[in-house]
Amino acid sequence: MIALDTNLLLYDFHPRAPEHRAAQAALSKLRERKWGVAFAVLTECYSVVTQPGTVPAMATGRGATA
Repeated sequence: MIALDTNLLLYDFHPRAPEHRAAQAALSKLRERKWGVAFAVLTECYSVVTQPGTVPAMATGRGATA
């Protein structure tokens, strides 16, 4: 099983991140494989994308959970 990392999810979520395309490519390769996301990773992602002052702020709380 492959465990996804917070950074990979954040780069995929943020289209202006320099690593965005690489993250999308990596995630697309996982379609046929077993993978998982730890609850701690989801919590960290939510915290980062809703934190004012992240470069740039990525989403509101409502947008992050949509």
